[in-house]
Amino acid sequence: MKKTFLFVLIAIIFYGCTKSDPPYVATPLPTEWDFNGLPYNGITTTFKGNILYTIDSLGESVTIKFYAPPATNGTYSVSNGYPTAPDYCEIILSGEIILNNPAPPFISTGYYSDKVIVTFLGDKISASFSSILLSNNIGSFPQNFAYISGTLIQQ
Repeated sequence: MKKTFLFVLIAIIFYGCTKSDPPYVATPLPTEWDFNGLPYNGITTTFKGNILYTIDSLGESVTIKFYAPPATNGTYSVSNGYPTAPDYCEIILSGEIILNNPAPPFISTGYYSDKVIVTFLGDKISASFSSILLSNNIGSFPQNFAYISGTLIQQ
């Protein structure tokens, strides 16, 4: 009887004290970009119609405009103005701090090798790009050109 009681007591202690992991809760993947090497983190990223848009806590924003809403994973060429073909998009960077208002926004230049990779993560869209050449069209001085890289993920 003592052995049975001891066995039950050990079993209760062993099974009663096992640690269970909390349920897995998926955290949203972050939207991040860098502008001329300076990092930024989007706090809100939305996709509506043909526009993927993100903004950070300081008011800096990145907009990707597609010719039409992407429906599948794919690669899009970056245009130098509003995209005029289904496999093209435009990237616009705007905000107060980066641009030292009232400078106009930086817009993609359409450099031939600039691409955006679109991936669908369930019902959410992700767009990744690297070293996209932008210009704010104020003359041809080097300070009017910039590079942007990053990943925008719809939340």
